[in-house]
Amino acid sequence: MICGESVAAGITAIAATISSGRSAEKIAVLAAIFVHLGDTLETISVFRAKQEQCTEKSR
Repeated sequence: MICGESVAAGITAIAATISSGRSAEKIAVLAAIFVHLGDTLETISVFRAKQEQCTEKSR
């Protein structure tokens, strides 16, 4: 199982690497893209879970 602290540390390291050598403006654009990506993935996940529940109830 993945430890939450390890995930947080890994994400922090990735963010530091991605931001290295980039301007504040470019970092802000990347941040907005990743936030949008995360929100969209969450939306897809919620609707798939709901669809799976409906499918299971139909059986």
